Amino acid sequence: MNTLIENGYIIEDAKDLLSEEHFKELDTLCDELNASEKKHTKFYQFEYCLTKEDVSYFGLTGYKSSVKFADRIDIDDSPERNFAVEMKKKLIQKYFDSVQTYAESFYKIERFCYLSDKISHAIADKYYSHIFNLDDFRKKEIYSTTKRIATYDDECHIAKHRDGFNNKRLFVILIYLNKEWEETNGGDLVIYTKNMDRISLTPKAPSVCVLDFTKNNLEHEVLKVIEGTRYTYVSFYEVSETITATDEWKEHKIKKLM
Repeated sequence: MNTLIENGYIIEDAKDLLSEEHFKELDTLCDELNASEKKHTKFYQFEYCLTKEDVSYFGLTGYKSSVKFADRIDIDDSPERNFAVEMKKKLIQKYFDSVQTYAESFYKIERFCYLSDKISHAIADKYYSHIFNLDDFRKKEIYSTTKRIATYDDECHIAKHRDGFNNKRLFVILIYLNKEWEETNGGDLVIYTKNMDRISLTPKAPSVCVLDFTKNNLEHEVLKVIEGTRYTYVSFYEVSETITATDEWKEHKIKKLM
């Protein structure tokens, strides 16, 4: 059994998974994204509406008393957006210690998707060749269902959780995009192994973390960001119903480890 399937996670270096040309492109995109961070946050993900108690507690009036934080917030410097950003921080402090909150960036997402696919091919070849081969990728039998750049700033985090079960899901790739990130910035990814060991990863480029779903679904969390803006490209990969099923895949796809 290989390392990924056995442990449920691996940590790789993007430089080892990409050609020199593609790694340079990823390196350049990381620089551009971090230099342009304030311009490319699309929306904050809350799924939360202000209550009457919130309105009273924060002393809100006018449009401020009816903001719905599940709505998208346009990229601008409007009073509405600036207010929503400030309220995000206040609401996190008051309510959100046990849930997730983060933003998304759509900065040149297509180029990141292209490079993520290159990385996924390398991961598949290295860790999943006993289940399928690269021809399955070329025929789009294995594909990405989620493509986003998750953006975390002050106090953003994701609480300890397992990802939802889906018997077509293979793995998730997390590509870290901050070249200057330090431990003191917070925002570590923490993985809890099947033996309940606690693995902590500083989200610094060019690290890549892969979580397996064929035989694993490990608990993990993102600790609160203390300083700076943390960027992670996130991509979940699934297999189509029409893929030629090997005995290994027939065995793996029905597993749901709790």
